[in-house]
Amino acid sequence: LLGEFIRAVHPDLTPSFPDEARRINQRSLAELNAFVDRLESEGVRPLEEGPEAARELPFFRAQQTRAGRLLANRVLPMHLALPSLPTSADEPDREFAAVRLIRDAEVLLEMPASAFSDKPDVPPLFTQKGAGRSAFDKLWWRQTQDELVREAIHGPDDDEVRLHVAKRVFACKYGHQLYRRYSRIKHNKRRKLKIAKID
Repeated sequence: LLGEFIRAVHPDLTPSFPDEARRINQRSLAELNAFVDRLESEGVRPLEEGPEAARELPFFRAQQTRAGRLLANRVLPMHLALPSLPTSADEPDREFAAVRLIRDAEVLLEMPASAFSDKPDVPPLFTQKGAGRSAFDKLWWRQTQDELVREAIHGPDDDEVRLHVAKRVFACKYGHQLYRRYSRIKHNKRRKLKIAKID
């Protein structure tokens, strides 16, 4: 499912990229493949391997004009977010992380690959310079890292797990109700289309 993303950044498939961009892509791809291998592994991982903390992998993709023409030796940076994964992650945890990873990769590829963006630059929330801003950034970064490590070690809290379970039960119940309703449609083609949309 990551094939399209990998083809867009793989060093062997992008010979026109600058050497530094290809080296960074190769290093990030190796880390991405290791993360995917961990998602596909079965059973509980040894505690010595530790959790996977959420982080971002740098990549470069080909730059193109708004008309879609690729520009030789021109690349644009992008960052793929890797979700956190606790050491004791079970199959639902790994599936959830895989879905997030695939979604983030698809979102990156759907973004315009030109130097122009449809999204305007948002001015920073804090414009204060000096120690005040530096202290705030340091505190924010430390709290963010603490939260990422906590999530990676202990996994989601009980409230979040209960919320996911409740959503799953509701989705199954609602899907079953829709299936029963659409099964009563007499028109063959319309019935099949409606039932197909449930999935």
